[in-house]
Formats: sequence, C-alpha cells, structure tokens
Amino acid sequence: MSHTTTVKLEVKDLEAFKSACESCQDVKDWSIEKKSHRLFDGTNVDGIFVWFKDWKYPVVFTEKGEAKYDNYNGSWGNQKCLDGFMQHYAGGAFLTAALAEGHSHVSTTSEGDNLIVTTTRDGFQVQATIPANGDPKVEVIGCSGSSCENLTAALTGALGSTKDINHKQEYFDREREQQREAQ
Repeated sequence: MSHTTTVKLEVKDLEAFKSACESCQDVKDWSIEKKSHRLFDGTNVDGIFVWFKDWKYPVVFTEKGEAKYDNYNGSWGNQKCLDGFMQHYAGGAFLTAALAEGHSHVSTTSEGDNLIVTTTRDGFQVQATIPANGDPKVEVIGCSGSSCENLTAALTGALGSTKDINHKQEYFDREREQQREAQ
C-alpha cells in the first residue's frame, strides 16, 4: 500500500445523512432542512439535525459538516448513539463516492469496533477503516506512487477534510522508479 490518509469526518452528503437517519434505531427525529437550533448553553446553531431518542438536545451539523451538540458528558445522551450514527454515515458517504468514481463494491465488514468498506478500481483495492469513535482512514492496496492519491482523492473528500497522509515505502519506491525511467 502506498499511503494512508486520515480524514476529519464531516457530514456534508445529504443522501448519506438521510440513509443513516432512516436506518439508525436510536433516531427519534431528523431533518435535512437547514434551521436554527438552540443548545443548552443558549447558542443557536444553524444546520441540519438529528435527535436521538434519549438525548435532551439535537446534534446539529453546520454548513462545514461539523457536529455541534451538548450531551453533558453522557448525562443528556449516550455518546454511542452519535458514534454509531457517524460510523454509518461515513460508510454510506464513502461507498456512494466510490461507486460514483467507478469503483466496484467488494465488501463491508466489521472488525471489532471498526467498519471496513472495501472497493476496487483499475485492479487496485481501496479500503476505508471507519472506527466507532474516531477519524476514518483510507488506504490503497496494490498501488504505488502518486497515482494512488488520485485514486482516493474524491473518496477522502466525500468523508471530510484530510488530517494526515502517511506515505509508505512503496509510494517512494515507485516514485524513484519513475524518476529513473525519465532519465
């Protein structure tokens, strides 16, 4: 694998948001209509929202895709509801973007608390590892050099903004080979 991209998850795909809302058993209300919502501290937050059954206040997603909420460290709502929702959202957003980019869906599996979505395109395998409560990672398997970043750019963009790219040795091996061929 040539690199691993870590993504700050942002909720921007309305279809993936709707799908996550409709399939999550903990959701009592939601809307993709942008409205102003008041949180406990009195602040008004504009955006789409999801409200979980045992939560005192909604989770509002801003135009930038950031989650704004107040669950009073779990006293006003179980964090696992939001974590599961975000994981479902991320899996849907990744797969939708992959299919739109010409990838084929290989599998969606669970490993521990991680959701693993695997796709293929042009003979290369792309894998998103989506933890229950953290930042997704996207890896390309069987590819080397900077062309792998092109293969994942739209997919990582669908999940949010790039936090980190960790290039593996394979990435640089291919780059050196291309430089030698050019000489």
